[in-house]
Amino acid sequence: MKCTDCNAELLWSTDSCPACGQAIERSVWQSAMSGTPANTPELVELLARIDEDMARFSYSLLFAEGSKPYLEENWPERIEDWRQANELGWPAGQLLWARLMQEGFGVDFDEPGAIPVLQAAVDVGYVPAQYCMAVCHMNGIGTVEDFEQALELYMVVAEHNYPAAQCALGVFYETGKIGDGEDSEEAVHWFRMAAESGHAPGQFCLGMSYATGSGLEPDMAEAIRWFRRAALAGDSRSQSILGTCYEQGRGVEPNMREAIRWYRMAAEGGDARAQCNLGYCYEYGEGVKKDPTEAARLYHLAADQGDPIAQCNLGYCYEEGTGVDIDRARAFRLYTKSADQGYDRARTLLKQFSQKLEDSLTDEELEAWSDEG
Repeated sequence: MKCTDCNAELLWSTDSCPACGQAIERSVWQSAMSGTPANTPELVELLARIDEDMARFSYSLLFAEGSKPYLEENWPERIEDWRQANELGWPAGQLLWARLMQEGFGVDFDEPGAIPVLQAAVDVGYVPAQYCMAVCHMNGIGTVEDFEQALELYMVVAEHNYPAAQCALGVFYETGKIGDGEDSEEAVHWFRMAAESGHAPGQFCLGMSYATGSGLEPDMAEAIRWFRRAALAGDSRSQSILGTCYEQGRGVEPNMREAIRWYRMAAEGGDARAQCNLGYCYEYGEGVKKDPTEAARLYHLAADQGDPIAQCNLGYCYEEGTGVDIDRARAFRLYTKSADQGYDRARTLLKQFSQKLEDSLTDEELEAWSDEG
């Protein structure tokens, strides 16, 4: 889709041209999003009804957890519209229908069956569907894993200014999945393209590049700027790292009030490290009123996601009865899980804890505790 004023390539789900600022008429935008000219009253009416859905799912990561609550809330009243959009062969409708099949919302769960539906939209060059198909090939969703096929699609989509694909390419270059090895400078190129399009994960990745000096000169002030943009867009990783920066004074003046604010936002978004850090603040009264029960609750959330520091901290809570009842078996299992991930503090505490138990438990009892975990 190109701007009718300056002929610049337009981003999906944009309201104005990023090059000249020309506003995009809603009917034009709807036509582009659907892949079909809105040239009849019936088409215009249907596009108006499912317009929000097309915008949300063509521009999002498509497989993000955040998509599911929206689907659960809206599919009962819109399912027939989406079914009609698919059956009439509209690429956007085909993409949405394939997503419903992949998630099992309102239709039978059928990942393999979603692939031909998605392929129909891919075949007519519908960029959001091409991105979705790339994700399927990358992760073996309804089809066999095929990195080369996924990469080919990511390349095509990235050249159409689709920021999620640009960010993915950046990760591939950064981790050496493309070319002869890691290429941090090329990674930064793609991260920047995604970031400047307003893509929060791309902004996070570009911020990390500035923070670590990967592919460019380290610049914490610039890193903070990109983290903040992503955090304000709801990226929980950026919110979490901003909390750490404010707590430690990295690139900003130390400010525990700000640290707590960002940790809390990230924790509510499900970020395990933020949950763990906020739990620590509650355990020791850093920037908040000491609350061992809240600390243990937050450690639980992070530990359930496999965070080794949270597992260790929660193990200590169960050993000492901090915010929870003493439970030596649970403490032992949590220390073990954390130590198995290489966390040194957990190894030390596990060794000390095991020595305390030598006189009260047999080897068989210790082994049974491990098996229960």
